[in-house]
Amino acid sequence: MKALAEQGYAYPQFGLAAMYAKGQGVEQSDSQAYAWWSAAAENGYSSAAKARGTLASYMSERDLATAKKLAKEYWIKYVLE
Repeated sequence: MKALAEQGYAYPQFGLAAMYAKGQGVEQSDSQAYAWWSAAAENGYSSAAKARGTLASYMSERDLATAKKLAKEYWIKYVLE
């Protein structure tokens, strides 16, 4: 799934984010989940924006700042390219 997410496909990006959010098959990471949901949202998967917003409401300001930085990196790598 990660390979497809890295190729810019929104549905695998959404799924990978959910895996990071739950720690299923990967180490749990709210920052990774936020970043992948951001990429999926930018690629047109509307449910990703809602999931990202819900996650953000539970994150500390510090963790959210880190996640937003990572999301910007992913936007450049997995949305623009």
